[in-house]
Amino acid sequence: MANYQAPGVYVQEVPSGARAIGQVNTSIAAFVGVAPDQDALVDELRVLDNWTQFVDQYVGNATAGTPLSNAVYGFFSNGGSRCYVVNIGANGSLTGTATKPTGLTLFEAVDDISMVAAPGFADAESYAALAAHVEHPLRQDRMAIMDTVEKVDDVGALTRAATSGVPVGARDPGAADERTTADEGPGGDDGGSDDARPSDDGGSGEAEDASEEAVDTEGSDSTPSSSSAVSSDAPDWPDSPRPSAAASQEGATTEAGEQQDLGAPQSPGGYTALYFPWIVMIDPVSGKKVTQPPSGHIAGVWARVDATRGVHKAPANEPIQGAIDLVRRVSRGEQEVLNPAGVNCIRYFPGEGIRIWGARTKAPEASEYRYVNVRRLTNMIKESVADGTRWVVFEPNDHTLWKSIRRDIGAFLTNVWRDGALLGTTPQQAFFVKCDEETNPPEVRDAGQVVTLIGIAPVKPAEFVIFKLMQSADNTSETESAGA
Repeated sequence: MANYQAPGVYVQEVPSGARAIGQVNTSIAAFVGVAPDQDALVDELRVLDNWTQFVDQYVGNATAGTPLSNAVYGFFSNGGSRCYVVNIGANGSLTGTATKPTGLTLFEAVDDISMVAAPGFADAESYAALAAHVEHPLRQDRMAIMDTVEKVDDVGALTRAATSGVPVGARDPGAADERTTADEGPGGDDGGSDDARPSDDGGSGEAEDASEEAVDTEGSDSTPSSSSAVSSDAPDWPDSPRPSAAASQEGATTEAGEQQDLGAPQSPGGYTALYFPWIVMIDPVSGKKVTQPPSGHIAGVWARVDATRGVHKAPANEPIQGAIDLVRRVSRGEQEVLNPAGVNCIRYFPGEGIRIWGARTKAPEASEYRYVNVRRLTNMIKESVADGTRWVVFEPNDHTLWKSIRRDIGAFLTNVWRDGALLGTTPQQAFFVKCDEETNPPEVRDAGQVVTLIGIAPVKPAEFVIFKLMQSADNTSETESAGA
């Protein structure tokens, strides 16, 4: 307190008491993969604000793009403004090792990331790495956008979680010696475990021939555009890795010829989202048509919706800029199989064109976080409250503090409600904030804790629009009379 000794007038500035809580940014993405220039900034984390910066740092003398470069291009072209990139180089890993961390491990130290994607990595190990990254208790402020394999004969395979298989020699040490090189997959592992990873042997003639043959023989029922047009314009990928033929065209198969399980596992908290199918786009590096996993473009759409409508709006029924075709045109019947399993479809409509037609996470059907916008809205509120109430730490834990907490969080949630993110005609119906003697009894205060209970009513998307039409002679006659 001030010490007043001499008579006079003293004017002091005092705080008003209210501390505004601002919304955190929910549109910053992070991408990991292989750059067109495989040796450019390997295992280094870089932040980019536009496509030109990516070209300057990661393209070099390459004549063809990669899933990573096309994803970054799609992110910026669809409304993204800022992203982090890690080039893992040839034969790189999504996470690295204990002595040489890379990829997703480098994202752990960055707090402002809200979306993570590994374009083209669609095997069991990649799904597990992405899920482990976003579901860690210290990183539940972000979501992972996952891709599927390129060619899926049976969409039911996407509803079953993929597995990696048992490593060679794990059961019988002598089994490895009996295996021939023809039975081994890329890198010497079981062929089913690495089928869906981008291959690093860009100059392999056999891989190119197999890939081109698969595209040329694909039926018109599953490919909307002319397969010959896509294959004739496809780049030769001389300077950059090309997805392996087994991964991008066929997927893993059983001995009976049926596709194995190809889907991503469930995420109990709804921190992952899976999109199908791949899109066709113009490679900005080569200028030719290529097929591309959609995760980068989806991240850009999420950022665009955040800027134009808000994070509470489901990022669905939205166009994908740069997508000129789809590898497979999903029918309504196929989506009836995929949607309950949390597989978001990208569909073509004659009038509207290519649209994202799903907004679900990989959470279980009965989960309260089964919608992407609900999960992301909750993440935004969590992070905003955490950042905006840091002043509370070490304050006297009494009624004055409790009142200040209720005031600040209540004011923040009122603004969120006014933006249309919370359901209710009044703030009291949309949320509540409870911080008093009941949530903070003596034993809680003695432990140095202050507990606040927050309840919100997020707006759910109108996923199923139902109109019930009936005939009524009386109403019809009344309408005609009124019109006359």
